[in-house]
Amino acid sequence: MWFKKLWIIGLLSIISAQAYAFHIIGGELIYTRTTGNNYEITLKIYRDCADPEAAEFDNPLQIYVYDALGLLVQTLDISFPGSEFIDPAIESPCMSVY
Repeated sequence: MWFKKLWIIGLLSIISAQAYAFHIIGGELIYTRTTGNNYEITLKIYRDCADPEAAEFDNPLQIYVYDALGLLVQTLDISFPGSEFIDPAIESPCMSVY
């Protein structure tokens, strides 16, 4: 039985292929109460754009709003307004380039 498992693991290691993944580097969500029950929502998402095959931004992006009890109140569909390139050569205490 152990030989069969060892053989499958060996076979899989021989035929394995390289895999790549592109991820969000970071982000921030800020909401500010304007009047009454109205809020202004600002969402900034940072991702690595150096690779031309990097994953696209969600369009529309969905934001889920919950109440204090954890119950879903509203779902917001927000269209993608565009992106802005941030030069990684700029020195910033909040950003490090590996």
